[in-house]
Amino acid sequence: FSLKRWWAVAEERFRAEPPLMGTACSSCSELGKAAPVQRNISKTPPLAEQTKKRLEHIFKRMDKDGDNAITREEALSFWSGNFAKVNAQAMFQEVDSDVSGIVTKEEFMAFWQQVKDSGYTDHDIMEETVELLNGGSWVDWQDGRSTGSI
Repeated sequence: FSLKRWWAVAEERFRAEPPLMGTACSSCSELGKAAPVQRNISKTPPLAEQTKKRLEHIFKRMDKDGDNAITREEALSFWSGNFAKVNAQAMFQEVDSDVSGIVTKEEFMAFWQQVKDSGYTDHDIMEETVELLNGGSWVDWQDGRSTGSI
């Protein structure tokens, strides 16, 4: 990948969605006085309250020591039956976004929001969480992330 090609790709992306700069409203004329502009990355509504509660319940069941972080050992314990290693690996591959070896509550909830942002509904997520609570396997959602090995 040459520097010239990298620059061309960067310019294309900038034209497609330039960074938010300048004023947040027409009455602010100086950049220094402009209010910060928040970009709403999610194009879908947030997870429904009932869905959030179910996901928090699952997170607490996995987080055996209650430190708001799921370790691989805790994930293995959650799936304790057949294919525990496969399920734990698949979950970490998709959810541990900073590849720290733990899944924080923030990473867990952000993962499920991006599943919804990928076209799934709260109903789809709720159905799958029933399976998870019953010891079902981790699902590879069609969400742009993969359960494949690192």
